Amino acid sequence: MGRIIFGIIFIIGGVSGHLVLRGTNSSFALVIVGIIMLILGIVQMASGGEDSVQEVIVKEEECIVKREKIPVYSKAHESFSVIAELKTGDKMLIDFRSEYGRFYKVTLNNGEVGYILKESL
Repeated sequence: MGRIIFGIIFIIGGVSGHLVLRGTNSSFALVIVGIIMLILGIVQMASGGEDSVQEVIVKEEECIVKREKIPVYSKAHESFSVIAELKTGDKMLIDFRSEYGRFYKVTLNNGEVGYILKESL
Protein backbone atom coordinates (compact mmCIF):
# COMPACT_ATOMS: atom_id res chain seq x y z
CA MET A 1 0.00 0.00 0.00
CA GLY A 2 2.90 2.34 0.73
CA ARG A 3 4.24 2.03 -2.81
CA ILE A 4 0.84 2.90 -4.23
CA ILE A 5 0.49 6.00 -2.06
CA PHE A 6 4.00 7.25 -2.81
CA GLY A 7 3.50 6.47 -6.50
CA ILE A 8 0.38 8.63 -6.60
CA ILE A 9 2.12 11.45 -4.70
CA PHE A 10 5.08 11.34 -7.11
CA ILE A 11 2.78 11.38 -10.14
CA ILE A 12 0.71 14.32 -8.86
CA GLY A 13 3.79 16.25 -7.75
CA GLY A 14 5.54 15.66 -11.07
CA VAL A 15 2.54 16.54 -13.23
CA SER A 16 1.87 19.71 -11.23
CA GLY A 17 5.51 20.77 -11.59
CA HIS A 18 5.86 21.35 -7.84
CA LEU A 19 8.17 18.34 -7.30
CA VAL A 20 11.18 17.10 -9.25
CA LEU A 21 13.31 13.98 -9.07
CA ARG A 22 16.39 14.78 -7.05
CA GLY A 23 19.60 14.73 -9.06
CA THR A 24 17.78 15.14 -12.39
CA ASN A 25 15.75 18.28 -11.70
CA SER A 26 13.06 16.68 -13.84
CA SER A 27 9.38 16.48 -12.99
CA PHE A 28 8.87 14.08 -15.93
CA ALA A 29 11.35 11.62 -14.36
CA LEU A 30 9.43 11.84 -11.09
CA VAL A 31 6.20 10.96 -12.92
CA ILE A 32 7.92 7.90 -14.45
CA VAL A 33 9.20 6.78 -11.03
CA GLY A 34 5.69 7.32 -9.61
CA ILE A 35 4.13 5.17 -12.34
CA ILE A 36 6.67 2.39 -11.70
CA MET A 37 5.99 2.49 -7.95
CA LEU A 38 2.24 2.44 -8.56
CA ILE A 39 2.50 -0.60 -10.84
CA LEU A 40 4.79 -2.44 -8.39
CA GLY A 41 2.40 -1.70 -5.52
CA ILE A 42 -0.60 -3.00 -7.44
CA VAL A 43 1.27 -6.16 -8.48
CA GLN A 44 2.41 -6.74 -4.90
CA MET A 45 -1.14 -6.42 -3.56
CA ALA A 46 -2.56 -8.66 -6.27
CA SER A 47 -0.02 -11.37 -5.51
CA GLY A 48 -0.77 -11.28 -1.77
CA GLY A 49 2.41 -9.45 -0.79
CA GLU A 50 3.22 -8.02 2.61
CA ASP A 51 1.11 -4.91 2.08
CA SER A 52 -2.09 -6.77 1.25
CA VAL A 53 -4.72 -7.42 3.86
CA GLN A 54 -5.01 -11.12 4.59
CA GLU A 55 -7.04 -13.08 7.10
CA VAL A 56 -4.86 -15.04 9.46
CA ILE A 57 -6.40 -18.02 11.18
CA VAL A 58 -4.85 -18.69 14.56
CA LYS A 59 -4.72 -22.39 15.24
CA GLU A 60 -4.52 -23.65 18.77
CA GLU A 61 -6.00 -27.06 19.22
CA GLU A 62 -6.71 -29.32 22.17
CA CYS A 63 -5.18 -32.74 21.63
CA ILE A 64 -5.42 -36.03 23.46
CA VAL A 65 -2.28 -38.12 23.76
CA LYS A 66 -2.56 -41.54 22.13
CA ARG A 67 1.01 -42.72 22.77
CA GLU A 68 2.85 -43.59 25.93
CA LYS A 69 5.55 -41.41 27.42
CA ILE A 70 5.85 -38.25 25.34
CA PRO A 71 8.43 -35.99 27.00
CA VAL A 72 7.62 -32.29 27.42
CA TYR A 73 10.79 -30.17 27.48
CA SER A 74 11.27 -26.84 29.26
CA LYS A 75 12.81 -25.33 26.10
CA ALA A 76 12.69 -26.28 22.44
CA HIS A 77 15.69 -28.62 22.52
CA GLU A 78 16.24 -32.17 23.75
CA SER A 79 19.16 -31.11 25.94
CA PHE A 80 16.83 -29.15 28.27
CA SER A 81 15.06 -30.70 31.22
CA VAL A 82 11.89 -32.74 30.86
CA ILE A 83 9.16 -30.94 32.82
CA ALA A 84 6.46 -33.57 32.26
CA GLU A 85 5.85 -36.87 30.58
CA LEU A 86 2.53 -37.24 28.84
CA LYS A 87 0.67 -40.53 28.93
CA THR A 88 -2.22 -41.96 26.95
CA GLY A 89 -5.37 -39.92 27.61
CA ASP A 90 -3.60 -36.75 28.80
CA LYS A 91 -4.83 -33.50 27.26
CA MET A 92 -2.82 -30.52 26.08
CA LEU A 93 -3.16 -27.46 23.87
CA ILE A 94 -0.81 -27.38 20.90
CA ASP A 95 -0.06 -23.94 19.49
CA PHE A 96 0.50 -24.69 15.81
CA ARG A 97 1.50 -21.03 15.27
CA SER A 98 4.57 -21.50 17.45
CA GLU A 99 6.96 -23.84 15.70
CA TYR A 100 10.50 -24.02 17.00
CA GLY A 101 12.49 -26.13 14.57
CA ARG A 102 11.51 -29.71 15.39
CA PHE A 103 9.23 -28.66 18.29
CA TYR A 104 5.71 -27.36 18.96
CA LYS A 105 4.85 -25.17 21.93
CA VAL A 106 2.25 -26.81 24.18
CA THR A 107 0.23 -25.85 27.24
CA LEU A 108 -0.48 -28.65 29.67
CA ASN A 109 -3.72 -29.03 31.67
CA ASN A 110 -2.03 -27.50 34.73
CA GLY A 111 -1.16 -24.37 32.70
CA GLU A 112 2.52 -25.18 32.40
CA VAL A 113 4.10 -24.36 29.01
CA GLY A 114 6.60 -26.67 27.35
CA TYR A 115 7.75 -28.09 24.04
CA ILE A 116 7.24 -31.46 22.37
CA LEU A 117 8.93 -32.99 19.35
CA LYS A 118 6.80 -32.79 16.20
CA GLU A 119 7.60 -36.40 15.41
CA SER A 120 6.00 -37.51 18.69
CA LEU A 121 2.54 -36.51 17.45
